[in-house]
Amino acid sequence: MVSARHSRLCAHALANAGASAKCNEAVAAQAATPGIGAVLDEAADHSFKAWAIFEGEMLSKSWNGMLETIMTGKTAAQLLGLDNSFDLMSRTPENVCIFNAAMVDLTRFVTPEILLAYNFGRISHLMDVGGGSGELIAAVVKEYPGLRGTVFDLPRCAETANDHLQKRGRQ
Repeated sequence: MVSARHSRLCAHALANAGASAKCNEAVAAQAATPGIGAVLDEAADHSFKAWAIFEGEMLSKSWNGMLETIMTGKTAAQLLGLDNSFDLMSRTPENVCIFNAAMVDLTRFVTPEILLAYNFGRISHLMDVGGGSGELIAAVVKEYPGLRGTVFDLPRCAETANDHLQKRGRQ
């Protein structure tokens, strides 16, 4: 019998797959337009190069242990004796770089919709919890210069966020 916890883990995995599918749909839609390679050009406005690398190098491999995760109720990290996926990822600095670059690609893709959907002019201070490199905060503050932005994330993200925000004239 499958427990409620196992069902939640499976639902979470499928929800993540849905998020991946949304990104993959966006990649396919852009690839169908003239200049098929443009979607993988990291200099493009809506590049998905880092996401494609993340998908191929990390996400696809994480599905290998799905059956054991469902059967035991443990995450891939827990099966390896670690507390969480970030601890697992941080074992390899290259994986952290791949993940961070993919999150920047994803953030750049959704930021225009976020800026259209919400009027940030009504607030004076915005905190992005889990904000990584500060990509979203930088875009919001650029659009709303009177707004003060804060990125709150793991200590390993601080240097990248500070560098990113300094390049955009904020910190």
